[in-house]
Amino acid sequence: MDTTIGHALARYLEAVKTEIQNRKSAARPANVRLAVLISENQILLHAVEHAEKGQEFQDLVREVAAAYYPEGLANGSLSTLSRQSGDFFRLSGIYCDLFDDQPVQANEQLARFRSSLGARTRTITYYAPIEWVYFSKETIRFGEFEIRFLKTAEMEAIFSNRIRRIFYPWARVSVA
Repeated sequence: MDTTIGHALARYLEAVKTEIQNRKSAARPANVRLAVLISENQILLHAVEHAEKGQEFQDLVREVAAAYYPEGLANGSLSTLSRQSGDFFRLSGIYCDLFDDQPVQANEQLARFRSSLGARTRTITYYAPIEWVYFSKETIRFGEFEIRFLKTAEMEAIFSNRIRRIFYPWARVSVA
């Protein structure tokens, strides 16, 4: 990584990984007869909340602000940028990948993060449940749209319900 944002991101991801590992270890004490067990979702949530208050995250947000808003940010905008950056990392699944010990490529994440910072357009997808109707095919295409039969696991992934369950429980979508 050749940029200051890239270096700040790599330091932040390493700090998050360390925080998650520390919290996992602390949540499962050895040689203890009685302990309050914390769910994995709570471990991850608390680790992320702590990491997003840390120096590495603040350094990353400052680097982003300097690169994308060189004229300076209005009063309070740094906290907005901080919240938006945190939301990006939460919604991207990076934190879940780190929790699951999956490899997270800082260069890839930097490209995705930069793309999100510079995005001027959005793609909006609409989902409309159709109940009690059965088709002979799993997918029927109609040019601009399609009707698809989705399995429960597919819907859970589409709606990012694991991420929502951990970070945004009020926004979880019932796939039932």
